[in-house]
Amino acid sequence: MEIGDLICDWRVPPEKLDLPPNTIHLWGVTLKQASRYLEELRETLAANERAKASRIHFEVDRDGFIAVRGALRDILSRYHPLPPSELDFSYGRYGKPALPPSAGAPPLSFNSSRSGEWGLIAVTRAHAVGIDIEFIKPCEDYPAVAANFFSPPEIRALSTLPQELQPHSFLKCWTRKEAVSKALGTGISLGWTAFDSSPAPPERVQVATNGDTKFSVYTFIVAPGYISALAFDGVNPTLKFWTWPGPACSSFSTKAGTIAAPFTEPTIHPVSPNEVSR
Repeated sequence: MEIGDLICDWRVPPEKLDLPPNTIHLWGVTLKQASRYLEELRETLAANERAKASRIHFEVDRDGFIAVRGALRDILSRYHPLPPSELDFSYGRYGKPALPPSAGAPPLSFNSSRSGEWGLIAVTRAHAVGIDIEFIKPCEDYPAVAANFFSPPEIRALSTLPQELQPHSFLKCWTRKEAVSKALGTGISLGWTAFDSSPAPPERVQVATNGDTKFSVYTFIVAPGYISALAFDGVNPTLKFWTWPGPACSSFSTKAGTIAAPFTEPTIHPVSPNEVSR
């Protein structure tokens, strides 16, 4: 871990959630927790989502998709008047899902990512948002990958760091670029060499794309062994970190107390609906 990496302060969410302007709710979904509700989550998926799941070859990946997509629907229904199974996603040119605005409320913006035993979901209003999570593992050919996907300033910044910091900084830069491209809804089609996202501290940078859009980008250590990046087309948002407690239609009080992140024993604090965790 480097200076500038933020540690997620996971907390049990209140039953009633408030999402004011310039606020991002970051939800952590442990797949071990979600597996307890897999069939329940599968039932909330749309026909096209169930069809997509059926085409995923490996069971662990198929179950991971169902878990995170089902958790996404459950989480969004906590901010939206419709229940999880009735949320009707539209899809952008490169497959990013979106929801139509509900009456009397700013539109919800959201994004999700999954790696290993973790899923992450970011939710905000009226701002573009992108999230990426990666399980940290050795990547011996990271200089060659950087040469193909990073901008010249990023490659220079990476090469000037001490050798022992370069693998982590490579992954930090990679997740930041993923988060920005997902916020834009373009994926890798954007051309990652066209914009800069410094792999070095500070934890908060402005990223300019080919147009006029700029993003604040944050790097998080989600749990031991995992790194994540969040991109947001605003400045200084309020951040809250919620641990997904299981479907809202289940017993909220009993499910919330059972949550534990993998590989660690986090302290999870109940909070009042209006408490700001960061």
